[in-house]
Amino acid sequence: MALYKMGNFFLLITNLLVSSQILPESERISNSQYPPIIGNILFSMKGVNSMLGGYWFLNSLFFGSLIFYLFKQTKINLLAQGIILLIATIILGYFKTNIHVWNFNWLNIFAAFFIWTGNYYKTIKLNIHQNWLFIITSSLCIAIINIFWYSSMTNCPSWGIPIYAACAILGTLMIFGISFHIKDFNSRIIKFLIYTGGYTFNVLTWHFLSMKLITLLIIIIYNLPYSTLKDFPVIEKYSFPNWWIIYTIAGVLIPIAGTCIFHHIRSEIKFFPPILYNLLNKSNSK
Repeated sequence: MALYKMGNFFLLITNLLVSSQILPESERISNSQYPPIIGNILFSMKGVNSMLGGYWFLNSLFFGSLIFYLFKQTKINLLAQGIILLIATIILGYFKTNIHVWNFNWLNIFAAFFIWTGNYYKTIKLNIHQNWLFIITSSLCIAIINIFWYSSMTNCPSWGIPIYAACAILGTLMIFGISFHIKDFNSRIIKFLIYTGGYTFNVLTWHFLSMKLITLLIIIIYNLPYSTLKDFPVIEKYSFPNWWIIYTIAGVLIPIAGTCIFHHIRSEIKFFPPILYNLLNKSNSK
């Protein structure tokens, strides 16, 4: 599993990243800290290096899938299951419920609700996402809501959970709809999007480290102290309004370019080291 593989890999290179000032000194790890951190990664799916910040959702994905599976085994009406999960998310989100042993919290219930949503939409076979009017309306609704209210999944207030859920569902269906209409276009852009989608974990794993290259470029251009490199994930002062697009592009293109080069090299080398292949090839870890 990607979390265990990359979590332990980045754990091993953490002190190297600290010494290179890519990470702050506060993240340096002593020898006595390795066993408990490894234990957290293996048994609680937490404690990974901040470079793998996007991996937080894997814990929620695991428990969310488990909760949804258990719900499906009951005789509760499918629509009622979704209502129960949403209400439970709001209540647990209000109290910020957290079971520290497994790093289980209200986000796991929220994840189960989203999995239920996908299953319910597939069951009713509505296919409204294929309608261009729905796609445009969804885009406008999401834009308007984000103008007046902003939140993220990890710090969403309990009262905002239904709003956040609605935006997330509309956004997902909007993406499905756009994908449906452009999937048959034979262009390089579409092929690139398909390739990128196939290696999402590569982007998730390497995007923060790739963005450090842009931070280094900013340091050189503006003659900033090298210690600025440890600013995470970006240099806030320069990210808006000028550099955020470059940060975003680098966070996606560099991992994808690296993946493409890796597969090209592997196809040219007859005896490619299996360990290196398993480390870099994320598509088989999903």
